[in-house]
Amino acid sequence: MFTALRRRSAVIAVAIIIMVSFAASFVPASASDIKTTPVVRVQVNGGDWLLSGDLRELGNPGNDWIGVPIDLALLKTGLNTFYVDTNVDNGAVKLVCSALGNVAEGERGTSWFTDNGGASWYDISDQKVVNVILRLWKNDNWVNINSAYDEGQAGVLGLGTIGSNVYGAGRSLNVSASDLEGAESAELLVNVHIPDGVDSLQLDPKAGQTAPILVSTVNGKKKYTDLTSKMGSVNTWVYVPVSISTLRTGINEITIDSNVTSTDYFPNQLKILLSPRQNANDSFVSDDNMNSWMDYTDKIVNICLELYDGSKWVAVPSGEDYSYIYDIAVVIGKYMDNTTWAFKRLITIDSLTGYTDARLAVNVNVGSRLEAAELPPLVEDEDDDENQNEPGNQDEEENPHTGDQISYIIYFGLAAIALIGLAAALASKRTNKARI
Repeated sequence: MFTALRRRSAVIAVAIIIMVSFAASFVPASASDIKTTPVVRVQVNGGDWLLSGDLRELGNPGNDWIGVPIDLALLKTGLNTFYVDTNVDNGAVKLVCSALGNVAEGERGTSWFTDNGGASWYDISDQKVVNVILRLWKNDNWVNINSAYDEGQAGVLGLGTIGSNVYGAGRSLNVSASDLEGAESAELLVNVHIPDGVDSLQLDPKAGQTAPILVSTVNGKKKYTDLTSKMGSVNTWVYVPVSISTLRTGINEITIDSNVTSTDYFPNQLKILLSPRQNANDSFVSDDNMNSWMDYTDKIVNICLELYDGSKWVAVPSGEDYSYIYDIAVVIGKYMDNTTWAFKRLITIDSLTGYTDARLAVNVNVGSRLEAAELPPLVEDEDDDENQNEPGNQDEEENPHTGDQISYIIYFGLAAIALIGLAAALASKRTNKARI
């Protein structure tokens, strides 16, 4: 799988200088560019994918270090895991790895390589280590958390050839509290080999197709959530804003469906995760497009609600703060153009008092090559808040339309002033006409 790289004549110090200056000027792509722009992407501690800049803008293709900006809030003290991937489809982008000789003892055994889109990982620590460098901007300088490497081999990243295995890699790095103290920004540098020629960077031919959608329904109110930015993520949480007015005290019914057609190969699958739970009585599955439901008695569907109390999100059911024990993953939507799978969970809310926002959290595996069908247009409810991902934007539950009422008062007030002005003008005109 690996092919030897040509040796670089420059010493490591020079390489690092070039790397730093290049990364600083490399503008990252936006999430919407993933379908049109060849990029390297990084996932930090299981979060959303973060994108590099356009790889076609590289001035010196070859053995390069690509910078991917990281939100400091994604980092934590202790072990941090970084997964690396690309949307390039033909094996043109290769990830550089090094022998273990120059790696600190504490970092050994922390690198993986996969050929199935992230469904499982193979430990390659006895052979090589993935060349990534985490660096923090502190006191007007970049500070490297781990060291660079002087030798390496390159392995395929993304798809080796169109339609074949999907390759990704990961590495875990220890970050201390003192490392993070005073840091203003962060960046992961990824060592990749890119051949000459823009035409060699072919994107996934399915990239322009219909977006994969998670269809969620809460007490009869349906929402569509685009999963494009989550593609290639394993054991990740998808958040869906929910209007407080949609929820109720007592039992709330939540269903999950999708427009994805999955095959028997993970990169082409969308799956929901389930956890073991003895005497479970709130989770259900349907294999006939939700015409009938079968209950799970020994597991739960990994779905929960989160309510915002003004300072933090509170998970419901109480105590289910994503500490689920992964047991099994099952396809959401169609499987092999045949059976259609959907899931339901009944969640009881004791009280909604004091909560201003809500969101649904769904635990899923999202393949990197999902095929999806068109869905009918979705008419959003008038009381839905488009900005509910940002807590505190929704009005108080007791009077959810307070803002609208104020708008009406202002509107009628201005209209009254305008009518008074018009009447005065007509009266003045009649007076002037009488004088003539």
